[in-house]
Amino acid sequence: LDEPTTYLDINHQVDLMRLMGELRTQGKTVVAVLHDLNQASRYCDQLVVMANGHVMAQGTPEEVMTPGLLRTVFSVEAEIHPGMKLDWRQQACSDWG
Repeated sequence: LDEPTTYLDINHQVDLMRLMGELRTQGKTVVAVLHDLNQASRYCDQLVVMANGHVMAQGTPEEVMTPGLLRTVFSVEAEIHPGMKLDWRQQACSDWG
């Protein structure tokens, strides 16, 4: 699924993510592209972070979502809190050039 929660209100986003979780518990594989890091960390059991067509990291949310990776890939300083909620201290555009 390519950005399945785009344009959905929060209630429908949660419903959709729960539905994908139910499919997973039925033994089905769900692959989704998500730009919302909180959503990806909360609902996915495996993440792949890409930049410029290259895999920068892959693994569980706990393995992947680190301050160092967020700094490298997104040029932001962030703290990771329990429950994988991100605290954005500074946001800057990355220069992929």
